Amino acid sequence: MEDISASCVSLNVAASTEKKRTSIIRETLYRQLLATSLAASFNIVFGISLAYSAILNPELGRNTSDIQTTQAERSWVASVLTLAVPVGAPVGGILMDTVGRLNTVKIACVPAVIGWVLIATSSNFWTLIVGRICTGVASVWGTGPAIVYITEIARSDIRGSLISFAPAYTSLGMVLAYIKGWAFGWRLTAWLCGKTLAELQFINLKEANNKKRTMDHHKRGVMGVLGGFLKPTGYKPLLILFGFFIFQQFSGIYITLFYSVEFFDEVGTNINPYLCSIFIGMVRAVMSVVNTYMLKTFRRRPLLIWSSLGMALSMFISGLFTTWIKNGTTTWNWIPVVAVMFYVVASMFGLLSIPWTMTAELFPIEIRAVAHSWIYSGAYLIMFFSVQNYHALEKLCGGVAEVQWFFGVVSMAGLVYAVFFLPETHGSELSEIEDYFRSNTIYLWRKTKTPASRKGSQYSYRKPSGDIVKKNVLKTVTEDTTDQNEKLLSQS
Repeated sequence: MEDISASCVSLNVAASTEKKRTSIIRETLYRQLLATSLAASFNIVFGISLAYSAILNPELGRNTSDIQTTQAERSWVASVLTLAVPVGAPVGGILMDTVGRLNTVKIACVPAVIGWVLIATSSNFWTLIVGRICTGVASVWGTGPAIVYITEIARSDIRGSLISFAPAYTSLGMVLAYIKGWAFGWRLTAWLCGKTLAELQFINLKEANNKKRTMDHHKRGVMGVLGGFLKPTGYKPLLILFGFFIFQQFSGIYITLFYSVEFFDEVGTNINPYLCSIFIGMVRAVMSVVNTYMLKTFRRRPLLIWSSLGMALSMFISGLFTTWIKNGTTTWNWIPVVAVMFYVVASMFGLLSIPWTMTAELFPIEIRAVAHSWIYSGAYLIMFFSVQNYHALEKLCGGVAEVQWFFGVVSMAGLVYAVFFLPETHGSELSEIEDYFRSNTIYLWRKTKTPASRKGSQYSYRKPSGDIVKKNVLKTVTEDTTDQNEKLLSQS
């Protein structure tokens, strides 16, 4: 009878536990969505900053422009934002560990407002450059800490979806930039950005409670942080991510973004290049929303592999039809636009978004802020080099069609790289990712082992006593189903 009584108690407590667990999950999900939406909102202005050169440079290239520039100077206007990021990223990493993730985002509003006001009031090339540098520094201070913050507060099963809020907001900002530039011109667009940032305020969001752990490690000094990069959990993800960003940047994702109006003008389409840019920007925005579902549902490796394949095929087709259009072989001048649209769709769920989502989740908490800033610096240095040398690359390859084929080849190379080196992080706890890098580098030859965080999860059989069952089940509810960061959010 004692066994039967204990079993009844176990069933009743288990049912109550499941109900309480479901309630906790729903409540924390809402709070995590709200916190993520607010923390990532700076990415809207970041998206405008990225796409701004696409609306600014065509205006500067006109003979009627009040600021006369050369093609080389316009290349600097487009690329200098990416060069400013490596300058601001190390400082941003220090700020994250000292004043906190969210306070760093708030501080970013200051150089952003200064930069947009300088751009709006500029009367010469150098004022534009200084303004773009300020917005570049603000971009890394405003977006990097948000990714780290979201990574730290998110549940493992929805971490990818929540992190994808950032690129979704960035895509929305790009669409707004194209629309504002088409409707209002580049000066008024800059004024509107400065006004929006001046009014930007966050509600009382709290830092993730592993901040104390980060601060304690920070007090150990620079050598303590650098020592973290000498461990396999530090240098392995660092090198793997740098490799991914090389393939990402030279696959043309950001080149076609920074030079979108010029790019569509050169491929031979008779559609207004501004309208093409707006349409592609809207596709990016829609796919960013879809991507929140895809990152939650599908594993990272298949997404990136199919993404790279789709990008390569799209660029090969677009380059082929660009050649035929220029030779007069075909009049289907809408094909390159459609091909680029599919190229953008493919990039959004893989090669564009996944490397950025991994910049925070691959590193242990002790070096996460600094590592994130280093990765940002390296990624934007590569972006600067690729964007700055686009016209040189076009001349080297022999034309815009050949450049598209080059993008396709790089995309295929990225596919091979992903097959060998991309770790699968979908649904994994941050501690499990850390365990992976302790003994693995090449994914195809990885060692299969039980993560340390899961060891001891299976309990040996024992006689079910009513008191024991009740005590252990209630302990599971309070300790396992609600982690410390979710408790913190519930107090916000």
